[in-house]
Amino acid sequence: MPVYWATLSYKAWARRRREEKGLTFDDLAVLVEKADKRVTCSSSALTQFLVGKKGEPLRPSYSAYMPALNKILGAAQPTIFDPESPIAQVKDQIDYLWRIATPEQRQEILSAAESWLRLITPMIQR
Repeated sequence: MPVYWATLSYKAWARRRREEKGLTFDDLAVLVEKADKRVTCSSSALTQFLVGKKGEPLRPSYSAYMPALNKILGAAQPTIFDPESPIAQVKDQIDYLWRIATPEQRQEILSAAESWLRLITPMIQR
């Protein structure tokens, strides 16, 4: 099964929109079933999809809930990059690592990114 790194961004967006609308996971599960009659949805399954299993990092995945969530929450923000492009895949992987990194590790990520940009910028600007 393919890994869709962009779904991590989608899940973060869906969680924010759910909170903005003041919906519980129970409310959202009922709305998902109303929005798409082909889908059976429970609050626990929806929580696992959007938040993940307790004690485990959130994983990229696809769900039949996504089209219904788009209807309920409003269409997701378009990605800046084509999701199939190599740069989008790298960006999504970095976003994922950033979310699970400690503050010290985040500082190392920033330092490495800044060093990489200093190295690559002159080569590209030639």
